Amino acid sequence: MLLMLCIHCLGQETTLDTTSMINAANALVSGDGEREWIFESYDVDMSLTNRCYSGGSFIFDKNGKVTLRNCVDELFVDSVYPWKLSFKPPHHLQLYLQDDAFILNIDADSDREDALWMTLTSVDDGTGRFSEYYELIYAP
Repeated sequence: MLLMLCIHCLGQETTLDTTSMINAANALVSGDGEREWIFESYDVDMSLTNRCYSGGSFIFDKNGKVTLRNCVDELFVDSVYPWKLSFKPPHHLQLYLQDDAFILNIDADSDREDALWMTLTSVDDGTGRFSEYYELIYAP
């Protein structure tokens, strides 16, 4: 089965089979090893105390682990979960964080050539509402 996938960050529209589409999306999410996607900018104490006041990110690695890093009570707290991608007909990729499914969209940043935007929208739980939404940026 062939599907159309617009890979915005590669600047081209291409026809890929399901496996190639998932492989391309995996490469965007985790890069060559891991990528940190920020959902809230970090506010940190620059002294030796390594305290934080706010911030959060997802760090996706290519081996299927994601680290959720949050600033909690002035400390960085990491939680590690499995992640994977799958294709759901008719036309979207789903990213699973543990058992939670999210619709995945990745786009290039119009202001920065090397930056990417990811949106994760929870899959409808049957109520007609989406319970979670994340907007993340990868900017090396």
